[in-house]
Amino acid sequence: MNYKKINKSNIATLYKVLIFIAISFISVSAYSQNELIAYVKFKVTKGNYDKSNVKITRDGKAWKTSSGKKNIEIKLDYNHDYVFSFIKPGYVTKKIRVNTKIANDAINSEGYDLPFEVNIFKQYDGVNTVVYNQPVGIFKYDSETDGFDYDTDYTKSIRAKLQKVAEETKIAEEKAIAEEKAEAAAKVLAAQQAVAAQAKADAEAKAKIAEEKKKIAEEAKAKALADKAAADEAKKKADAEAKAKRDAELLAAKKANEEAKAKEKAEKEQARKLAEEKRLADAEAKSKAEAEIKAKREAELIAAKKAAEEKQKVKAAEKAKLLAEQESARKLAAEAKAKEDEAIKKAKEEEHNKKIAEAATAKKIAEEESARKLAERQAKAAEIQKQKEAANAEKAAELAAMQKAKEEAAAKRKAELDAEKAAKQAKLLEQEAKANAETAERARIVAEAAAAEKAKKDSLKAIAEAEAAEKRAKAEANDSERKRLEEEKIAKSQEETRKLLAAKKAAEEAVSEEKRKKAQLASEEAARLRQIAQAEAETKRKARIAAAEEEIARRNSDIPYGKTQTTDADDYKTITLITIKDGDKVDNYKKVIWNWGGKYYFKNGKSISHAVYHLETK
Repeated sequence: MNYKKINKSNIATLYKVLIFIAISFISVSAYSQNELIAYVKFKVTKGNYDKSNVKITRDGKAWKTSSGKKNIEIKLDYNHDYVFSFIKPGYVTKKIRVNTKIANDAINSEGYDLPFEVNIFKQYDGVNTVVYNQPVGIFKYDSETDGFDYDTDYTKSIRAKLQKVAEETKIAEEKAIAEEKAEAAAKVLAAQQAVAAQAKADAEAKAKIAEEKKKIAEEAKAKALADKAAADEAKKKADAEAKAKRDAELLAAKKANEEAKAKEKAEKEQARKLAEEKRLADAEAKSKAEAEIKAKREAELIAAKKAAEEKQKVKAAEKAKLLAEQESARKLAAEAKAKEDEAIKKAKEEEHNKKIAEAATAKKIAEEESARKLAERQAKAAEIQKQKEAANAEKAAELAAMQKAKEEAAAKRKAELDAEKAAKQAKLLEQEAKANAETAERARIVAEAAAAEKAKKDSLKAIAEAEAAEKRAKAEANDSERKRLEEEKIAKSQEETRKLLAAKKAAEEAVSEEKRKKAQLASEEAARLRQIAQAEAETKRKARIAAAEEEIARRNSDIPYGKTQTTDADDYKTITLITIKDGDKVDNYKKVIWNWGGKYYFKNGKSISHAVYHLETK
């Protein structure tokens, strides 16, 4: 029995599920061509897209993962809850939640564009970024604009926390920059020390080269002197040999031809003179050549020394200039830091003095106000005391009038409350009657089931009693009589059981049929109401479209020809509206700049690029 009951319940449940799936399939099929496209701009502040990615969950479960890149385009399904997580090691993870819940009959036939931009920044030690565990922004459907837009209430609720994190991040970033500057300064100092060490090494090397040059020059000078001494010795020897030869020739000539002595003597004298002149000329030329060589060598040594000194001076000047520039930069940085510290200190002192002055002024004003009020109270006390008796009668009359008005208002309020209470009680009675009817129906079904179950138990009990009676009768009746009586009782019991089962089955079938009819009626009523609602929605939509077109035509007729521009701003964004009218054609452009840095451009309600916006509105 229970098995059959469970099967019928499951069949009814399966019937409802099939109806729901059919309705859902029809709804999804009707709107499957209307798409919601998310256009995401992903930026990494002071970084690249290496090892970055975008993870997307749908209804709390992992859905898609995209490698980090500047532009991401993805199609979203309606009536889901998406969370975009923008991730990069060493950077703060940011989340954007997109709730695509929307009534099927409200979906625009052209679909929707959902552009948004997310910038992530570096994670610094000591900065509490727990606020980024929740989304920094939520998009959801806005029926007024028929589009998906920011939930400004949510953004406003976490704005202070985001601002605090931004301030802490700025401080941490400045600290990191200062540490980087200190490290750079240390590297510069190390470089300066290396330059100084290299300069010292260069100076030592140059001194060594100069020493070697000096040694080479001295060796060359010694060699030149030795060469000169050898030349002089050779000259002396040659002169001695020439003189001996001349003496021999003279002696031979004197002996050979005494008659030609005078002539020979004259020739010899002439030859001697010529030889002497040549010797003197040779000596003079040699001396001059040696002097020129010596002067040239000394000039080369002086020029080399001067060039070395000039090079040393240039390097010394460059080193002095570098040190001067570094010292100037250090002084400028120190002066800037001192000025900044002085400005901060001065601002703090001025703020402190301002607060003290304001406190003193406020105290003085309060004291003067207190004295004035005290004087006024004292003057008024006398006047009040003087007028008190005259006012008592008037006050009593006013109190009586107020009491009467209060009683009338209370009576009126009581009547309204009684009426409201009666209406509520009537509604409650109606709901209670409905609930009682449902309870009575359930009680009737339960009672019928209980009656059937009781009949079954009674039948089983009767069978048991009959069996007991049979056993008692066995001892008194013969076998055939006992068998007949047993068969009759069993048949009777079986017939009663069959009747009970048939009655219970008929009751269950009646209940099932009643439930089926109610479910069918409810389904038909729901379908009818949906058709009415869809027809009304379609009528309203067409009316809105017609009214919008009429309003647009009316507005377009009032729009001046050419370009018209307006700008509006709130706590979250700045909107620039540009209208361009050319003949009967009117184009509306919109630029939205969010305070967090996002920029979006639209033409006649559709998203466009910055280039198109700039080209068509310039």
